[in-house]
Amino acid sequence: MRGGGHSEPLVMLGYLVGMTVTPFVRQLAYSVSDSAVLGQFLVMCEVLFPVAFLIGLAGLLFRAGRWLLRRLVMRGDETA
Repeated sequence: MRGGGHSEPLVMLGYLVGMTVTPFVRQLAYSVSDSAVLGQFLVMCEVLFPVAFLIGLAGLLFRAGRWLLRRLVMRGDETA
């Protein structure tokens, strides 16, 4: 996700909302309809939201580490 990185927190928030809402939507879907396909789709969403969240979190932490390392190296260059 390039483009300044301002949308990344919103994407992470969307993943959290998805993880929170999906179990309730699945229960509602089972009570309204007995569709096995819809239930399987929502189970897949329930599994993939945390995976996507963890991948996004790892990317943010990796970028934060690179930024911190760059700051430390630049600070070391100033003292030399």
